[in-house]
Amino acid sequence: MKKDILKIIYNSYERWASQVDIACRKGCGVCCTQDVMTTSIESDLIIDFVRENSMERWFVEKLEGHLPGLHHKPTTNEFAQACLSGQDIDPGSGSFSETCPFLEDDLCSIYEARPFGCRSFFSTTPCKPGSSAAVPRFLMSGATAIDQIIEHLDQGSPWGNMLHLLYLKAHQKPAFHTFFKTPENLQIATYCSKAKPLPGFLIDNEDYPHVLPLLDSIFDTEVAGRKVEDILNNR
Repeated sequence: MKKDILKIIYNSYERWASQVDIACRKGCGVCCTQDVMTTSIESDLIIDFVRENSMERWFVEKLEGHLPGLHHKPTTNEFAQACLSGQDIDPGSGSFSETCPFLEDDLCSIYEARPFGCRSFFSTTPCKPGSSAAVPRFLMSGATAIDQIIEHLDQGSPWGNMLHLLYLKAHQKPAFHTFFKTPENLQIATYCSKAKPLPGFLIDNEDYPHVLPLLDSIFDTEVAGRKVEDILNNR
């Protein structure tokens, strides 16, 4: 059921965000870095995609040769909890200088299964190396809210850098074992956090009218006869 809800979230966000003209085009991969944080359920969708397309050997080779450095980073909901409580919190560092190993010839090789961190990153003006993306503030608020919902959906499960989570999950799957050349780096697991429940949304008051239709479209959708909002609230 989690995967079904995640796909609903992806589709709802895509429809909502289509109201803005973006500059991103096929072959534009400037933003494709290793600094992508994911939940466990998002990683599962990528693993499913890899296995369905018999890409296990390629996948392991990509992971073993391109794992980013280890660093701690608060989850989106941890950061939200601190902000809503008036506490200072270190957002953590990233790996913006290293290109994502799944980017080949400026195209994403796991595009269909890419996580929300990739789906929500775009710009209204063309990006160049070293430049910043131009994103309307209400879109950033919407993307942050979706990050929080996805984390809430997967609360209690591992959360961390996409490549780290995929590496750990692949090591847990027998279908990948024969392709690994090195033993599992167990230290990676210690740098992964646990997804936290939603403490409240980080949405400015003036952005709410823009973001509310997105949230309603997700919460009102039914899965197995129950609204997503009720499922997320354990009702």
